[in-house]
Amino acid sequence: MYQVEADTDKNRLYIKIGKVSEQDDKESLIREIEHQIRNLKKGFDCITDLREYDVQPDETEAFIYRAQKILSESGMSNVVRVVKRFGSFAHFQFDKVSVSIGYHAQNANSIEEAEEMLDAKRNNQSE
Repeated sequence: MYQVEADTDKNRLYIKIGKVSEQDDKESLIREIEHQIRNLKKGFDCITDLREYDVQPDETEAFIYRAQKILSESGMSNVVRVVKRFGSFAHFQFDKVSVSIGYHAQNANSIEEAEEMLDAKRNNQSE
């Protein structure tokens, strides 16, 4: 289960990922990310909602790497991951891969908190 949307006004990509187990789902998600980032300008922000994501087998890290590499090479600027407040360490799979690519994401517990973090960062950059 996944959802990908681009907000061109905010220059922001929203990705929601639940259980993505089949290879076809993974390929479809990659294609949707590639499609949506075409609508955004370099320097876009990304909010990745992982609250419904559960730890996947290690081979899933290749898929995560591919998706994050595409985002990084497409000009992604800031990333906030929305994670469960308690009881889940699934986002560590994403953290491990993003560090190997060369970027770090902040964590939030809600979309609203993630929005506030990115908006504050944008406001600080424009001052």
